[in-house]
Amino acid sequence: MDAVFIGTPHKYHLKFCEAALHAQKHILCEKPLWEGPQQKEGKRIIVEAVSHNLIFSSCHLRRFEKEYVYVKNNLAEYVKKFGMAVEVRFQFFYHKPSTGWKKKDSLLLDHMNHEIDLVHFLFGHSPAAFWRLSHSFDEYKVAGKTNSGLGIWFSGYRKLHSRVFRNELELIFERGRVRTEIVLDSASGMVNSIVTAQNFENNSLAIKKFRVHSYDDALVGVMKNFAAAIRREELSYLTVQDLLLNTTICNDLVVKERGTI
Repeated sequence: MDAVFIGTPHKYHLKFCEAALHAQKHILCEKPLWEGPQQKEGKRIIVEAVSHNLIFSSCHLRRFEKEYVYVKNNLAEYVKKFGMAVEVRFQFFYHKPSTGWKKKDSLLLDHMNHEIDLVHFLFGHSPAAFWRLSHSFDEYKVAGKTNSGLGIWFSGYRKLHSRVFRNELELIFERGRVRTEIVLDSASGMVNSIVTAQNFENNSLAIKKFRVHSYDDALVGVMKNFAAAIRREELSYLTVQDLLLNTTICNDLVVKERGTI
């Protein structure tokens, strides 16, 4: 056995990461990497794993979802057409949690990792401040702003009785906007999605509709990268900085109204 996947409740993540590190195993750990005031311990484990030539990764599927990869690949063209990006908004709507321990879990801690990582994926790392507006086990709202002036808005809901989920990403530019809408039928695991680009100056609308595809495609991307990184065929898609920032800001905002990265 060369590697382990850690998908336990959050509070046990570092315990099992430590055990895997001592056994010299590559680690793929679910997010968040830790819960509570364990940043120093989490950083030590990640840095030590990397120093021993072990791969330490996590599950941020959006970097492998076709729609966000498409937006990333076309971002320079959007800036050319619409001017500077001024705001990024992301919201999601999920069903009520079915797993017992998640019913008491912070949605902000459980999920904002993904939103932060998506912003880093699209725009790179930039110092930023965030403000927690609301926070519970079934909803959260966070506003933020980078030092470069990019406004950020995240909101999430885990209240639906329906098993059909929605993710919506909106990028606002000076002269236009790009909107990504993803609808997942959890019963079939299939995704319907669309990306629209609207020009404010002439009100033209460009539409990119994706073929219906499996949500598991993104998970396969994560696993393929993990395996390839272990074989030294490619770099891990997450850096140490990604891992630390994604987890630290979420833990900070659970206990404080303001946090920075």
